[in-house]
Amino acid sequence: MLGHVSRDLLAFRQNELSPARAARVAAHLRRCAACRAELEEIDFGIRLAERLPLAPAPDGMWPSIAAALAPGTKVSGRPRIWRLAFAAVALLAVAASAAWYVGLRHPLDLHRAATGPSEFEIAAIDAHARRGPEETGWELRTSDIARLRTWVSASSGLTADDIPIRRPPEDAGHLRVVGARLARVGNATTAVIGYEIDAEPVTLATARIDDLRERPPEGLFSKNVSYRVDSAHGYRILTWGVGRHAYVMVSGRGDLKGCYLCHTTPERRRLIDGAKLGGN
Repeated sequence: MLGHVSRDLLAFRQNELSPARAARVAAHLRRCAACRAELEEIDFGIRLAERLPLAPAPDGMWPSIAAALAPGTKVSGRPRIWRLAFAAVALLAVAASAAWYVGLRHPLDLHRAATGPSEFEIAAIDAHARRGPEETGWELRTSDIARLRTWVSASSGLTADDIPIRRPPEDAGHLRVVGARLARVGNATTAVIGYEIDAEPVTLATARIDDLRERPPEGLFSKNVSYRVDSAHGYRILTWGVGRHAYVMVSGRGDLKGCYLCHTTPERRRLIDGAKLGGN
């Protein structure tokens, strides 16, 4: 793709680029939704390949593997052939996983929570309930997403880089970031981000999964999101885990448009619009 960084994305994901080139790729990703989506697919394929179980090949397979990899040459030792064979299998697994993900990533595993709210969810509900018309209490008060991302990273070591800086035109006048602050949930540092969709408040909280006593649902073959309805306030609470981070989104909306904050491509937004939340 002309002007994109597709050829560098795998090396970027594996931290194999020079610092200068990695910085250029990172800068491009901040403004390019297409390359971010492609990097997400590569990351998914690699993580899927890492979870594939490994089993030793029978001794009788080594000659045929060697012949297939280097026709006409002698086997120079099992370790070398194993490394080559594993590299070939891993590449095939990554390619197959990425192809599968591109074609079938649309299913969304959205389900009612089967247990009571976690400590992390209760903290997010409380943070949302304390929001008011004046939007006081933010440590950082800003509508600048770039500034918000920098503040979250510098103040907590967490990341808000999933929030794209460049927004689609339809977000203008409909989606606005308000501010951010830090909170403690047990031993976990939590970043609380406030924003609005059509002037309705939405609150997003994030923390490291390993720092939480109760882990959120994580999905391998789909995005695994649990939701519950807080009957006291009428809030919808969505909880999920991605990579090393846990997320809780709280709003009074009956839809998933709060997810527009992080998902800006038409394909993802069609998926969001097709998902339905139940009532009380």
